[in-house]
Amino acid sequence: MDKINNKNTIEKIAKKLDKFTFDEIVTISELEENEVKEILEVLIQENVILQKEDTYFYTKIKNKQTVKRKTELFQEFILEEQDGYEEYLRLSPCYKKTVDKRINIIKLTNGFSGKDLKSVIDLYNAQHSNDTIGYSTVTMLQLQFENYGLRGLFPKIRGQKNTKTPQIIYDTFKKYYLNKNKFSSEIALKLAQTELQNSHKIDSPLVFNAKVFYARLTKELGKPTIEHLRNTAEFVVPNGSESTVNTEQINITFKEAAENYFKQLSLEKKQERLLNYKTSYKNHIAYYFDNYTINEIDKEVLKKYKQEKYNSGYSVSAVKNYLGVVKNIITHACPSKDKIVKQIEFLTAIDMNILEKAQIEKMLSIAKAYFSWGYPIIRLALLTGANVPEILALQWKNIFLTDKKIYITQFLHAGKIVKHRVNTSFRYLTIDDETTKILAELFSKDIPSKEEFVFQIERIEDLQKYFEETVLTPITKKLDLDEFNSSDLIHNFVNMLLTQNVPISYIRKVCGYSSIKTFLDIYNARLEEGEKEYYNPLDIK
Repeated sequence: MDKINNKNTIEKIAKKLDKFTFDEIVTISELEENEVKEILEVLIQENVILQKEDTYFYTKIKNKQTVKRKTELFQEFILEEQDGYEEYLRLSPCYKKTVDKRINIIKLTNGFSGKDLKSVIDLYNAQHSNDTIGYSTVTMLQLQFENYGLRGLFPKIRGQKNTKTPQIIYDTFKKYYLNKNKFSSEIALKLAQTELQNSHKIDSPLVFNAKVFYARLTKELGKPTIEHLRNTAEFVVPNGSESTVNTEQINITFKEAAENYFKQLSLEKKQERLLNYKTSYKNHIAYYFDNYTINEIDKEVLKKYKQEKYNSGYSVSAVKNYLGVVKNIITHACPSKDKIVKQIEFLTAIDMNILEKAQIEKMLSIAKAYFSWGYPIIRLALLTGANVPEILALQWKNIFLTDKKIYITQFLHAGKIVKHRVNTSFRYLTIDDETTKILAELFSKDIPSKEEFVFQIERIEDLQKYFEETVLTPITKKLDLDEFNSSDLIHNFVNMLLTQNVPISYIRKVCGYSSIKTFLDIYNARLEEGEKEYYNPLDIK
């Protein structure tokens, strides 16, 4: 029974981490190395995980049989019967080699879509590590094959080479592209040619690059007008020439705008982006924006959202991604809001409230005197670089009093524990004698189990909010500060180390930032403040 439980534990950890090393899984599971090695070998045989050199990957499927073709979409692929086969035979060896690879991809993924398609691609890439292919590339090849047969798989030259856009096809393309159906340019072009063929205005659909039509349309109307028409207009082409547009005022909720945007991604078959954006929207965006109308979302609303995410322990890159999804939803619903969304890039800059040394000492003094529960949290943040959500998620199994260290593996958000997915976020941090003594006293009071949380309080669901309202805000008032966020504790930790000329590589690691670039994106302004006008490289002391 223990072996089964341990196997389930390893599988759950693998799923959470997605990508991991042997040492990481041993550290987190706290099992013996030999047992972990045996379990990993079993999981590899079951196709639960894949191994590439020293790294393991969670495959998201337990075996190949769990991936099934959608029978209603599956048709047997017979090369000789495909449209464009004769032209395929005349391809040069160089082109033919590329096309053969694409044909194999089409055969392999024939009948798959969504998560099943992604699983098949993952398995293909694991078996062809030197010749991998992306999800978006496969979906593009599927669409090209669906529209043009084998010609759609030809590189550069797909059947007849057409660089110009015949006026009759271009006008019909606009009819399908500039309306609320929001077809992709490829689908709009296919529908346009099909209509013209059925009405005997062209002999047969030719293979054009839809980007050429879109580029011509952009030059003619401009992107804002195109987006506005695709959101608001019914496009009519009387007598196949002149066009008229009926528009309507848009004033919808963010939730409705999101539904429309995701519907468009689905129509365009952008499945990977749709899955990622929907996940971000559901978990990190909807709770904040859904009840706003598009017209109510301004710079201040976006700024408050940004700060709320930073206070909750989310990284700069994560917040940028979430704001990017918000931007896409807003501009899709109402292109006239582009002036607001253009400011999103600048909004991701973090506002910092940096304290003087005397203010930090006073903060610690006030916390120690009046806030016995909050004092260790503030001290840990200023001492180690762990953010408040990470500290609130500490369990006693993460505390090593003898070694004077804490181990960061997760953080608390909205009352729920969230496991770190980036390897650099897993880190051991050193604590001083006073902090060790405080934690030892807390432990000796109740002798808790290893699984219990260090700073838990019964009947308090949102500890982050409780900390900010009952500890941080009163201290901020006592210090006569206009504003001080929980994330500012980390900014002050970084600032104190920078003023001591501590290498930024060290600061980056203890704070858990994934790269120096991310660190510099946040703290470059603080670094520049410490610069002098001139440095003499020969003045070595």
